[in-house]
Amino acid sequence: MNKTFRLIDADWPDYAAAQALPFRSADIYRRRLAATRERMERTGIETLVVYADREHFGTMVWLTGFDPRFEEALLVIRHDRPPLFVVGNDARDISAPARCLRPVKCGTNGSRPFP
Repeated sequence: MNKTFRLIDADWPDYAAAQALPFRSADIYRRRLAATRERMERTGIETLVVYADREHFGTMVWLTGFDPRFEEALLVIRHDRPPLFVVGNDARDISAPARCLRPVKCGTNGSRPFP
């Protein structure tokens, strides 16, 4: 079987302007977090750790609205305390969409909070 290929000149497609991301209220993420905690309790899970990076972000986006762009992120969910949201220095300014979480800033050594 012989196949013939040829090169042609083609123009770039005319892409439309980028659309704004849809806004979702913090209430949506609070409900999702509550549903996750209910499921954890039903199945006997005490602590849930959600990992996210550029290629593995779906669960983090669904739970918090945060889409990691530059480095990894962790979300630690327990029944007895507020969720712990861990992002690196490159992501701390773009983590604002995680509106359902109370932000905590940590020092560069990762162990001592600062105001």
